[in-house]
Amino acid sequence: MTSKNGINSGGKGCRAKALIAVANQSDDPLLQVNPSVRTFVDHNGRQHRLECHRWDQLDAETQQWIQDVTEHNMKSFYESSSCGWNRSQKEKELRHSTARHLVVRSEEDNRLVAFSHFRFETGGQESECCVYCYELQVEASHQRSGVGRHLMEVLYEIAVAFRMRKVMLTVFDCNSIAMHFYTHSLKYRIDRSSPSRCQMTADYQILCHNVTQSKLITNTN
Repeated sequence: MTSKNGINSGGKGCRAKALIAVANQSDDPLLQVNPSVRTFVDHNGRQHRLECHRWDQLDAETQQWIQDVTEHNMKSFYESSSCGWNRSQKEKELRHSTARHLVVRSEEDNRLVAFSHFRFETGGQESECCVYCYELQVEASHQRSGVGRHLMEVLYEIAVAFRMRKVMLTVFDCNSIAMHFYTHSLKYRIDRSSPSRCQMTADYQILCHNVTQSKLITNTN
């Protein structure tokens, strides 16, 4: 059975997959949220603009920067974990066919300052659809200025707009600053699919924030 909006109204797992399929058809998920999120001012008074692209829509310079800032910020954490650092594997993740990239540029000089790699996926269970944040990376000069928080808030609004159940992400236990940011500043919690909730030994946590559909900021265009 199909509902008025074209979403299969069968089992929960089928419905989740249908919602994800619809979301993945969108080339620019930002079009579904309030256009005001595309420009913002950080805590230091610097103005930025936000774009959303698939990997093959990014120019070579931006692709290189995304890989470089990810390696600069994360290589030591990967090397301290059981995963180890593998740049080619990370590039493969970034190039994934369903990957989207929120990219932040300075309005003053067009400088790249932050990005988030996210996808629409099933969450801890097949019946749960989510926005999964694979990367949130901010240049050192713009950390602790509200840029990362803005990106996470935009991911939440995208999740609302596409009727996802959660925003989810993975954090290394050794990355104490990131863990504090997500669990204390943004009030994320350990998801029930996280290894620590499943009596499994791992050096990372899966965090989540449930989505409240009533908080949808509608597109005013």
